[in-house]
Amino acid sequence: MTSPKARLDYFSGFPVLLNLDAPEMLKKAKLDGRTSDVFFDSRGRKVEVSGLTRDYNLYVLGSRTASYFSHQPIEWSRTTLRAKGVLVFRTAPKETPLPFTLVLDGTSPYKIPSNLRPQDVVSIEAVPPMPEAMLLGLKFVHSDGSCINYFLTPDLLHFIRFDTPTELTDFKVEYIGIACGENGSSDVFKRATAHEKVVEISGVFQRTYGNRDLFIFAYNPAFSLLHEVPGGVILTTEEVLKMVVSGGENSLFEAMEASLISVFQPHYNKEFKKFPENRPNWLQGGFNDLDGVVLGVEKICVTLATDSSFNVEGTWSFGRFRSDQLRPRLLHYLEIPVGKPTGARTG
Repeated sequence: MTSPKARLDYFSGFPVLLNLDAPEMLKKAKLDGRTSDVFFDSRGRKVEVSGLTRDYNLYVLGSRTASYFSHQPIEWSRTTLRAKGVLVFRTAPKETPLPFTLVLDGTSPYKIPSNLRPQDVVSIEAVPPMPEAMLLGLKFVHSDGSCINYFLTPDLLHFIRFDTPTELTDFKVEYIGIACGENGSSDVFKRATAHEKVVEISGVFQRTYGNRDLFIFAYNPAFSLLHEVPGGVILTTEEVLKMVVSGGENSLFEAMEASLISVFQPHYNKEFKKFPENRPNWLQGGFNDLDGVVLGVEKICVTLATDSSFNVEGTWSFGRFRSDQLRPRLLHYLEIPVGKPTGARTG
């Protein structure tokens, strides 16, 4: 009797975009499943976290040309709660201006911080975060005279929409990694800053480019196993898979990581470049391995969203993912045959 064919499906979900100093800012946040948190950091600054306090099991390090706010005035409309401005991308030999719209009318699916009150904002001004620095932030002045500053990255990128997106707004995938564990024990912030690859990539960028920024895209992926049977499919949920597969949750997220690396071929990843030809310990045909007799996975399918362009709760675009192997796309879908050691890759 032939065993039913099984497909392991992953969906990345929609990312939160982080800068590399986010772990330092958020190290006091509680990763215990709560949806929001407010605390004061070591410098006494108030930090409000929304939607960042759950575990993130997948992260993508992406880069693009560095940018800063133009010296041109920011045009703010109290009626539409939108602002017009220009970002300057540090291209060589000549910099490239790119008009943008700052949208604070609730259109973005990302929550506006509570200490920024768009209805009370009377003016917006581009400001440097430190003396002699570039214009990397915006100062919002409220009608009561109070002010609040936010950085371009990552805060305002959740609310900035480019009027005419170009390849400059795309992100090159430099590194893909995972972080697994119970809530509070291991998370994307700790893994993404502590990992030596971040230091390595940042150092290379500073030495060889001088004009590229590195970003962390944090994801909380979902997955399921589908067995094809006559007349339909049998679905196995995440929780059951974690209990059955050898290596548990870590093996499942590592399979997603391996699949993405094998297709994107990020320069700074070394492991999984030849997946599935080089078969990890969870793909050895053992009883509880992914390709074993219990699960029988023949294909791994991954859908990776660069941003929230397809979010039904509100569409929003940061840019598109690309690599030296793949053209820019908002949504990357890839299939990895794993039933045989000679499986081919598509993406």
